[in-house]
Amino acid sequence: MARHPKQLMIKGGFRALASQSWDDPPEKPVMVDNDIASPDRALDGATPERRLAGKKKRLMFEACMSRDWETVKREFRNNKDVRVAKITSSEDTIVHFAVIERRRADVKALIDVLETLDQRRDILLLKNKSGSTPLHLAAAQGDWEMCEVLASVAAKDLIASRNADGETPLFVAALHGKMEPFFVLLNKLREDNEIEQIDHYIRRNDGNTILHVAILGEHFDLAFQIIKIYQDVERNEENVLVNTHNEKGQSALHILAKSAHAFRSGYYYSTIDKLIYSLSWADRLEKIDGQSFDPQPSDQHEEKSLFPENYSTCVDLVKPIQDLKNSDACRKFCDFFLKPFRAIGMGGRCKGCINREDPENPAACSNGGKHGAKEKEMEKRTGHVALKYLPANYAPLFLFFRLAMMISLVFLGLGFWRLKRIRYRKQRHTWAVQIMEELVKGASAWEYNADGKKPDIVASSTFEFSDNIPLQQQSTNHVPDMNPGGEDVKDAEKPDDMDKSETPILVAAKSGVVEMVEHILGTFPVAIRDVNKDGKNVVLLAVENRQPFVYKLLMRSKYRNENVFQKVDDEGNSALHLAAVLGTHRPWIIPGAALQMQWEIKWFKFVKESVQPYFFIRVNNKGRTATETFNHSHRKLVGEGGQWLNTTSKSCSLVAALIATVAFAAAVTVPGGVKEDKGTPNLEGRPAFDTFAISSLVALGLSVTSLITFLSILTSRHVSKDFEWSLPIKLMIGLTSLFFSISAMLLSFCTGHYFILRNHLRNLAFYMYAVACLPVGLFAFAQFRLYVDLGMAILTQVPYRTYKESFY
Repeated sequence: MARHPKQLMIKGGFRALASQSWDDPPEKPVMVDNDIASPDRALDGATPERRLAGKKKRLMFEACMSRDWETVKREFRNNKDVRVAKITSSEDTIVHFAVIERRRADVKALIDVLETLDQRRDILLLKNKSGSTPLHLAAAQGDWEMCEVLASVAAKDLIASRNADGETPLFVAALHGKMEPFFVLLNKLREDNEIEQIDHYIRRNDGNTILHVAILGEHFDLAFQIIKIYQDVERNEENVLVNTHNEKGQSALHILAKSAHAFRSGYYYSTIDKLIYSLSWADRLEKIDGQSFDPQPSDQHEEKSLFPENYSTCVDLVKPIQDLKNSDACRKFCDFFLKPFRAIGMGGRCKGCINREDPENPAACSNGGKHGAKEKEMEKRTGHVALKYLPANYAPLFLFFRLAMMISLVFLGLGFWRLKRIRYRKQRHTWAVQIMEELVKGASAWEYNADGKKPDIVASSTFEFSDNIPLQQQSTNHVPDMNPGGEDVKDAEKPDDMDKSETPILVAAKSGVVEMVEHILGTFPVAIRDVNKDGKNVVLLAVENRQPFVYKLLMRSKYRNENVFQKVDDEGNSALHLAAVLGTHRPWIIPGAALQMQWEIKWFKFVKESVQPYFFIRVNNKGRTATETFNHSHRKLVGEGGQWLNTTSKSCSLVAALIATVAFAAAVTVPGGVKEDKGTPNLEGRPAFDTFAISSLVALGLSVTSLITFLSILTSRHVSKDFEWSLPIKLMIGLTSLFFSISAMLLSFCTGHYFILRNHLRNLAFYMYAVACLPVGLFAFAQFRLYVDLGMAILTQVPYRTYKESFY
C-alpha cells in the first residue's frame, strides 16, 4: 500500500540511503520533491519477495545506524540474504560497517555464525563501491587486532584481494603508515608460507610499491622496516624493491629526493632554533624482528599519556639523563672518580654500569670493544653525531652540557611549544637520512647510470598488475633491439620517453637535498655527469633552482670539475645564464619585491665570482649574454620593486615632513620664557630643559634626514644595479632616521610638558609619559621584522633558500 506523498517527503531522505544499495533496483524509480527515491514507493509494483528483501535491508540499515548489534547479529544468523546485503550508499555490508565501528567482538561473532570456511571466506571477500574488503578497512584504520581476526579465516585469499586501485590490505597498511597491521598481515603470509611470494602483495596499478607510498607519506619508520624485510626474503644480491620504478619511472629514491622538507637542509632555522636543534636528541631506527613482533593493544595509550599534556616536555627531559646513565661515559666516570674509594674497600659502580658488564668477559666490558664500535653505540644511544669527534672522556661533559641547556630552554619558555616541534623535525630528518643511506646502498648492486635515464628496472607506461607475475618481471622493461631488417620497431621509441626521467641526484639537486647529493657523490662519483632531457647536469639544476648549499657543496675541490661547471644545456645556457633567469617561483626567504631583486643580484654575482673570469661561455643560442638575460628576465621584478619602494617612500616622507614641522616649532620655542635683561632662558641649567633642547634639535635633524632620504628614493632611476646596495641602504637609513626622530620628538614633548606637571602630579608624570611613548614602541615592534629583513638582505653575501613546505 502506497504512502502519502507528505510521508515520503519526511522519511524519503533517511530511507534513500538504504534504497541506493539494493541489488535489484526498481524498473521505474519514483522521485519525490527532494529528488530522493523512497524504498516503499519503489517497491509498490515489486513482487512480495523483493518487498521483503527491501524491508530487511532497511531494517539492517536502521539497526546499524542505531548500533543495535543484537538485532544485527540475530538477522545475520537467520537470514542468508542479509549477510550479503549492501546497506549503505558506499555499498558496505554489515561486516564492513562493523569493522568501521571497530566492533571486534561483534565481527568475530558474525564470522562464527557461518558454518563452513568457504562461507566465511566468501563473506569476507565481499567488496564495497571502492572495491575494499573488510580487511582493507581494518588495515587502513590501523586496527591490527581486527586484521588478525579477519586474516585468520583465509589469510592468502584475503590479503591477496585488491581494491579498485589494485591495493592489497598489506599495501593499504603501508599506505597509511600502520606498522602493527602491516606486521600482522606479513606474519600471516609467513604462516601460510607465502612470504617468498610477497611480490604479489606489494604493488598497485600505477606501479607504486609499498616502499614508494611509505616514503611518500613520510612513514619513515615503516619504510625502514620494509627495506629490511625485503632484504631478508630476497634470494639474489639485487635489491629489487629499492630499484623498482613506477609508471612515471620513479624509484623510492626519486620520491625521497623530492621531499626536501624531510631533511635538515630543507629548513631555515634562526639562531635560537639552531641551538635547540643541535641540543635535541633523535633516536635512530632499528630493525624489528617481524616474526616476534608483539604489538601493544590498540586501546592502550603511550606512557606519556599518563601525564598531562603540559608535562610532556618535562618527561622528555628524562631522556638525556637516561642517555648519560646508559652510556659508556658513565662507566668511565665511575672508574675515574670512585677508583680511590674502591681501593680502600668503599664505593662501587652505579647500577647501570653493573648491569652492562658481561660476566663472561669483564675485560671486554671495561675496554668497551673497538673504538669504532664504541662511537657507533654512543651515537646510537644518544642520537648525536658530535660525540664521534670528541675524546671518550669528554662525553660526560658533553651530555651534561646538553642536559643543562635543554633545562634552561624550558625555563626560558621555549620548551613547551618550540622545543618539541624542533625535536620532532630532527627525529624525522634523522630517519630520512637513514632511509636515504639504505636506498643508495641498495642501488649499489646495479649500475647507477642505468637509473632514471634508461633504467633496467622500470615500469612500462601501460602497466597492468598480474597476480601471476613476480615483481622482478613486472618491474623490468628491457628496450627491444632493432629488427634484423633494420626497420624501426614501435617499442624502440620508448627510450625517448625514458630519458624524460631524471636520476635521483638531479632530483635532489633541484630540491636542495644536500645530504642526498653528497651521499650519492660519495658512493657513485660518476653521478656528477648525469644530465636530464634538457642537457642540464647537477650544477646547472642547482643554479637554476637557486640552491646555494648544493652549489657550495659542488664547489668543493673534492667534487669540482671544470667540465661539469662549464657544461651548457641544449639551448646553450651556461650556469651563469641560468642564474640570470628568474623563474615563476621566488625561493628566497626575504619578503618584498625590492629585497627579492637584491638577492637575485647577489645570487647572480655569487655564481659569477665563484669561478675564474671568462670561465662560462659568453652567449647562448639566442645570442644573449648572461647580463642581457638577467636584465630581460628581471624587468617585471624591477618594476614591482620600484613601485613598492615608491609607495613606502611616499608614506614615510609625509610622516617625516610632519615631524620636521613639529620639531622646528618646538626648537624655536623656549619653555618658561627668557630673561628680559639678559635674554637667557629662565629654566637654563635644569636637566629637563637641557633634554628638551637637545631632543627637539635631534628630532628636527633626523626628520629632515629621513625626508631627504625618501625623496632620493622617489627620484631614483630604479635600474637593476641600484637594488643591490643603493636603494636598500637608503631605505634602511630613512626608516632608522624616521624612527629616532619620532622618539626624539616624543622625548622633547615629555620634557617640555614636565614643567607643567612637576608640582601637581610629579610622581605620576613618568608613568603618563611612558604611556604617551607607547606608540613608538608599537611602531618599533611592527617594523622590527622589516629591519631584520633589511639588515639580513644587506649583510648576507649568499642568499638563503627556503621551501613552501617549511611554512604551514
